[in-house]
Amino acid sequence: MQSKKEVGTILDQPGKSVPPRNLTLVPPPHRQWTSGICYCCKNRDWGCFAVCCYFCLLNQLTKAMNEKTCYPCLPWCGLVGLRMKMRTTYGIEGDGCKDCCQLCFCNGCVACQMHYEAQQIGIIEKKTCSDACNQCCVCYR
Repeated sequence: MQSKKEVGTILDQPGKSVPPRNLTLVPPPHRQWTSGICYCCKNRDWGCFAVCCYFCLLNQLTKAMNEKTCYPCLPWCGLVGLRMKMRTTYGIEGDGCKDCCQLCFCNGCVACQMHYEAQQIGIIEKKTCSDACNQCCVCYR
């Protein structure tokens, strides 16, 4: 007769154990937006782009933030998430409540502010309104 071997639960993997390191998580420094919410009134070219080619502007923002291009189909809902992502990724001050309020009352201005911020950060190439719109419209042909 064969003898039965006892089987136990393996608690550790064989090999050298490494003590855990104490990591201190430091939040990114918070800063203000580069431009105010009414920037689109000061820069007529981008204000025009935000009003006349709003969905092209949203398309550029979503691509720059590596998000799905369906966001422009849901302008308000998509822009809330996109704005929050931009704020947290680039350490910009604000909160979800403020984002929602600004988007309720001035959706185009918020989109323009975000687009300008993306240019300043360097994730969207600086172009004229017509260049940006032509590039976007070519994508949908």
